[in-house]
Amino acid sequence: MILFKTALRELKNNIKMVVIMLLQIVVALMITAVMVSAVMLKYQTYEPFKDYFESEGLFFYIDIVASENDNLEDLMSRFNYGEQLLAKTHGSEIIASYQPETFDMNILTFAYDDDTIRRYKPPLKEGRWLNPNAEELEIVVSENNEYGWKTGDTAEIHLGWALSNEDKKGVWVKAKVVGVVKENGEIFGCTNRNFLTPTYKNAYMQFSSEVENETLVLLSQSVLKRLDPHYVTFMRDLVMIKYPEGTPEEIINEDRLQLAKYDAHFLLTLPEIDINSKAYLYEQLYQLLPIIAILLILVMVSSISTSAISARRRLKDYAKYYVLGLRWRQCALVNFFQALIIGAAALVISCAGLLVIGNTALSETFVVLWNVPMILCLLGILLMYLVFSMIMPMIMLRSNTPKAILQSE
Repeated sequence: MILFKTALRELKNNIKMVVIMLLQIVVALMITAVMVSAVMLKYQTYEPFKDYFESEGLFFYIDIVASENDNLEDLMSRFNYGEQLLAKTHGSEIIASYQPETFDMNILTFAYDDDTIRRYKPPLKEGRWLNPNAEELEIVVSENNEYGWKTGDTAEIHLGWALSNEDKKGVWVKAKVVGVVKENGEIFGCTNRNFLTPTYKNAYMQFSSEVENETLVLLSQSVLKRLDPHYVTFMRDLVMIKYPEGTPEEIINEDRLQLAKYDAHFLLTLPEIDINSKAYLYEQLYQLLPIIAILLILVMVSSISTSAISARRRLKDYAKYYVLGLRWRQCALVNFFQALIIGAAALVISCAGLLVIGNTALSETFVVLWNVPMILCLLGILLMYLVFSMIMPMIMLRSNTPKAILQSE
């Protein structure tokens, strides 16, 4: 406790140096957070479906735009449930996006099964993500939607078809708006195919209501089915089928030909997508690695220099403490406690600054992801600073005697 109080007193007596050191660490922490987030941002849309991308299987699109003249029963037998399409292949699991037909509204609606809802949550501006166990129909909508829907609103959506209803024009359904997706947020299943080399990013689209001239509505397929078991939701856009490990390539190719007969197109294998995806992720990482390496070097140099300057300026104080009964190791601990206090203050200020950025227009440019890797990197920077703060005084103090220090200028 005495050493800690001594450290606090030293900080008060050297306030200018403390401010300089504090600013250095704050800047280093905030830049680290932004850079690590930039790396993780590329990975966060790959990781939720990593087990699919790394498996044997197929990746394809289905475009079903049903009309009153279509044979509804025939379409349902193939595209109403994933299990129905899965039964026509040798696959073991399926991930797909579904779309209820909508009428008289300028909206693009996607219904997700429970597994997809648990795996991926799009970036939200406000509110929360869908709850597949909700008792009422919940929806998440796009920002800047033309209906002005916000979190907490009750929206009326014109959906169809429900086979229990003789009116083929659809039915009106009330839904509670529980969240709003950020503008240009990555939406799973609402695909973007404008890629020369297909990757996992083909499973997503950066949705903008202004660009698409539509309002996006996301909902739970299971909740919709509980509302009326006869609702028809067709597969629309992305489908991924996973096969058991060791499935022969010939069987997968047979299914590929069969699926093509069911209007499936852009048929690729999941290994093809995965190879391209990892190449893309590595390329993004390699672009950021030099910046991260330079940042780490700057932090190390800054930590060494500030610790050396701080220890050098306080050598006479440490010599006096030595005469009064403290050992060199205890003097080094005083310096360590000072660094610990400065580091803790820097961490608090950095986190506060990052939270402020996250709630301003700067969040569109500087995205910060609060996750375990980012937090570990921040703690790693602080640990590096604390280690050098402990080592430098020990080196200087051991190479000097109290008498020599006190007799120097």
